Amino acid sequence: MTNVPNKLFIQGKNCWAIASAKRAAVLRNGEAYFAAFHHALLQARKQVFILGWDIHSKEELLRGEAAVEAKARNLPTRLGPLLDHVVRSKPDLDIRILIWNFSMLLSLEREPNLFFNLGWAPHPRIHLHMDDEHPVGASHHQKIVVVDGELAFCGGLDLTHYRWDTEDHEPDDPRRRTPAGRSYGPYHDVMMMVEGEVAAKLGELCAYRWHKATAEVVEQRIDDTTDAWPEWVQPWFRHINVGIVRTLPEYKSQQEVREVEALYLDAIRSARRSIFIENQYFTAPILCTALEQRLQETDGPEVVIILPKKISGWLGNKVMEAKRVRILDRLMQADVHNRLRLRHPWVGEQTKHGVMVHAKLMVVDDRLMRVGSANLCNRSMGLDTECDLAIEAQNPEQEAGVRRLRNELLAEHFGVTVQEVDAQFQRPESKGSLTWVIDQLSDPEQWSQRLKGLGPLEIQEEEFPELVSEAEILDPEKPLEVDRLMDAFVPARESSQDGWLRANWLWLILGACALVGLAAAWRFTGLAEIADRQRLAEFLQIVPWDVGLYPLLLIGFVVGGLSMFPVTVLIGATAILLDPLPALVTAFAGTQLSALVTYGVGWRLGRERIQRMAGSRLNRISRQLARHGVVSIAVIRNLPIAPFTIVNLVAGASHIRLRDYLVGTLLGMAPGILAVTIFTDQLLGFLQEPNPLNILFMAGALIFLVVASRWLKRRFS
Repeated sequence: MTNVPNKLFIQGKNCWAIASAKRAAVLRNGEAYFAAFHHALLQARKQVFILGWDIHSKEELLRGEAAVEAKARNLPTRLGPLLDHVVRSKPDLDIRILIWNFSMLLSLEREPNLFFNLGWAPHPRIHLHMDDEHPVGASHHQKIVVVDGELAFCGGLDLTHYRWDTEDHEPDDPRRRTPAGRSYGPYHDVMMMVEGEVAAKLGELCAYRWHKATAEVVEQRIDDTTDAWPEWVQPWFRHINVGIVRTLPEYKSQQEVREVEALYLDAIRSARRSIFIENQYFTAPILCTALEQRLQETDGPEVVIILPKKISGWLGNKVMEAKRVRILDRLMQADVHNRLRLRHPWVGEQTKHGVMVHAKLMVVDDRLMRVGSANLCNRSMGLDTECDLAIEAQNPEQEAGVRRLRNELLAEHFGVTVQEVDAQFQRPESKGSLTWVIDQLSDPEQWSQRLKGLGPLEIQEEEFPELVSEAEILDPEKPLEVDRLMDAFVPARESSQDGWLRANWLWLILGACALVGLAAAWRFTGLAEIADRQRLAEFLQIVPWDVGLYPLLLIGFVVGGLSMFPVTVLIGATAILLDPLPALVTAFAGTQLSALVTYGVGWRLGRERIQRMAGSRLNRISRQLARHGVVSIAVIRNLPIAPFTIVNLVAGASHIRLRDYLVGTLLGMAPGILAVTIFTDQLLGFLQEPNPLNILFMAGALIFLVVASRWLKRRFS
């Protein structure tokens, strides 16, 4: 640890840890990072962590001459074979890969073997886990690699397809192809490579994420004799403090961490001369407000923001573009002193080819630099898992390293040497102005032959105002209230759920066979008479009480509630006896009446008795019921947390307002009542007449129930 204290970093506020790096450097673009990773992996001895949003085992890490040289040494160049190669040659090496458990949005982009384990069969000491331990809609977005706790990479690049490119970003580079042979456009990104104590801290973070995702405790295995630093990479910094900055969403027992947001705000407030930003997205209002305030100051800093010309990615260009339009328009309105430059990189003779900016970095003055996975969007501030590395310069040598990142990026974007960029800053008329240098390098008269540059980012009219609500769902500031409420009711995962499809495919087949067999029995035997509603109603009319069927069913709901009989069975029986519409009305009335009676019982028994009966888990539910009212009741009615009657008793003992309780019960029971009554009606139709349409409906219903139960099982294990 260096002796000079950092002025900006505050552990527990805007960073998780401050650790020393023996060496640190920035790797620009996929060619540099993939080559450095390839080299480092070959040096690994004990343990490798790979955390990412995506991965592709067939990704070519080395291309062109580098690939020829590697193959001449009999070294694999594709990721999967390379991982197998190093594990087989080093019996003590253990590799753990944690990738986001993709949503349907990625189903057509992911490598097929991540679904079915086809193609690449990893070695037993290569552990691949799909992380789904995060709030609904959130993603595991950290991109970290740690080798033996001694060397680490952190930034915006995943080890997957559509990422490799050179700093030239040639429009038609034939090497820029996916494993499937598809070409793609220029792609710009950045990673930081660090060595020493900070790598060990990143390994600690990886072990924590692995435990949260799998419930498996993994001890970090550090080997400080490993020299995995590529000899061709000259260190930018030596013996320097590095801040590790995270975003972690509130989830189950995990507390919310917003260090990424805090450091962005602190860095913007501390800027004296300039703020240089590259990012894929800019949709976070809180960061926009902070920049607006600095732009409106008379002596505030210059602000340069480099974004892609068009937004692409899994969030959808239309949604994020609509939000970006409003954010950038606000900044332009605040730029009363002409200190703002919004730019996008381009390549090609007629500037037709935009460069996809995927980098997530910031340089403030010559003092602060940060590189990581966090976008300037709400998700990265409080919903997705993120990790950035930040360096605060403490002396002129370190300031030169910070300045180097900004100037090398400008040189890359403008297609000039870094010496030419430095010369522009040293001209007397520049007065050290970042915006002046960018304007000079953008002058078409001086640079008419250039085939690269930074073009003005034109703010289009908001074409998609109807997507505002959708944008709020796709780019929320934190987990949705309903999702956080769900997490409060359940404990953290206790075991891994890997291999569910392989373990349960037989049950899917047996379920389908059971439906077919039941249909055949109803079709060809006398059992079909049981499904006749009129016959059942006539049978029930002979009961000794001189009452109608409806009051009898309501009494059944009350008695069932008091005896803890499953309410779903009562709803299903109602759906069998009555036609769909009367069944719906009766089921709603019966559940409300039963809930009201058992609520009263809970109120009479009192809190202490219910707490002794329910235990600590339902005591936690009691607190949530009292805190959230209608929402909590509505949510808990749809979750496999506690029986219907127990929830009613706890609610009564919690003294939740009766109105909130009844409204929440009505809203919460509605989906289940609708599903059960409609399903039961269709089931009867299927049993009596198993035609292709009914068979198709039942198959779809079965798949839906299996998928829904699977999701609930994984989430509430």
